[in-house]
Amino acid sequence: MKALLLNSFFILVVIMGLSFKEKAPLDNDPIKLEATYKGTDFSGYTFGYLDDDDEEIELTFDDISQELLSKYDLDDEKFIGKKFEIIYSIIISDDEYESEVPVLNSLKLIK
Repeated sequence: MKALLLNSFFILVVIMGLSFKEKAPLDNDPIKLEATYKGTDFSGYTFGYLDDDDEEIELTFDDISQELLSKYDLDDEKFIGKKFEIIYSIIISDDEYESEVPVLNSLKLIK
């Protein structure tokens, strides 16, 4: 009887551990990099940077907080081509596709 209880307890612990693992959030450490502002269009505000293989990667932020836009009016063309230090996180969208969505946390013009 004791062995049956221990086995049942072990199975319960394993099942609980697996269920928590499936629901664990995305490793969401903020990412910091230097990027060049490319401009805005219907899909958002786009920044470009070179990855480790010197390939240009573009990040488009669908929405930027009013706090950041009040500091840097990215709708003004004077910022196109300027370098910024950006810090962003990735969240998982709650739509049916569960896409990874970049969210801009911080923006600083590099002079």
